[in-house]
Amino acid sequence: MLKIKILILLLFTLITEQTFAAFYTLDYPPFSCTHEQATKGISIHFVRELLKITDIKEEILIGNWAEGLEKAKKNEIDGIFPAIKTKEREEFLIFPAETLFTENIVAIGKNSSELNTIDDISKLTGKKICTGKGFSLGNKIDNLIKQKKIIKEEEKDVRNCLTSVLNNKVDYFLADKLIAEFALIHFNDKDKTLAISEKILDSTPNYLAFTKKSKYLKKIPEIELAIKKLKQENFIKQLMTQEFNDCF
Repeated sequence: MLKIKILILLLFTLITEQTFAAFYTLDYPPFSCTHEQATKGISIHFVRELLKITDIKEEILIGNWAEGLEKAKKNEIDGIFPAIKTKEREEFLIFPAETLFTENIVAIGKNSSELNTIDDISKLTGKKICTGKGFSLGNKIDNLIKQKKIIKEEEKDVRNCLTSVLNNKVDYFLADKLIAEFALIHFNDKDKTLAISEKILDSTPNYLAFTKKSKYLKKIPEIELAIKKLKQENFIKQLMTQEFNDCF
C-alpha cells in the first residue's frame, strides 16, 4: 500500500513539473506570427531562448493584442510580450528591470514631401493615425491621443492600417521601424505609393511582462540576467538579421 502511495505521489510530481507557462503575444511580423503551423518571429525566438535558459517550459499563444491584455488582467496567462510599460498596465502586470528591445516609432504615409516633414511627434497634431487595437505607442504619443491632439483609429490586424492609409481613411500608420519595413516589403504596393518617414518619432522600450499571480514571478531575476547575457552576445541583433523573413 505504501509503495502505491509513493508511486502516485511520484506520478503527480511528474505531471506537475510538466506544466507549461502560458505567454501571450500578437500576430505582428516580423516580431511574431504563425507561419507554416508554427509560432515564429524575432521576439518569439528571443523569448523562447530566455525561457530555455531559465528552465521554463513555455506555451506561446498568438492572438489579438486587446484580448491578450484582458487575459492578463484576469490572470489567465503568465505573461505577455512585447509589452510597453504604461501606468494602466502596471496595475495588472509586473515589468522586469531589463527590457527586451526598443521600439523606434515611425510613420507610414503617402509618399510625398509632407511625409518627410514629420520629424517630431508634435507634427502629428490634428492628424488621424492608425495602430493595432489595444496598442500603446509610448507615453508621449499616448498622451497626445488622450488629449485628443491626435485622432486614433484601431485595427485588430495592424496590416489593415496600410489599406486605411491608401484609402485616405487615416493620414499615417504608426509602428516600429522594423515592422514598417517588413510591412512595406510584403504589402502589395506596386506603385510604391507608401513610404516611411525619415525620422524616428519616438523610442520606447518593451518588455516580457508577467501577470501578478503567475507562479513564475520568482524567475524574474534569472530572466533579467539572461536578457543581459543575450544582449551582450548581440543575440537580438543576430535575430533581426536572420529571422526578418521568418514570417513570410
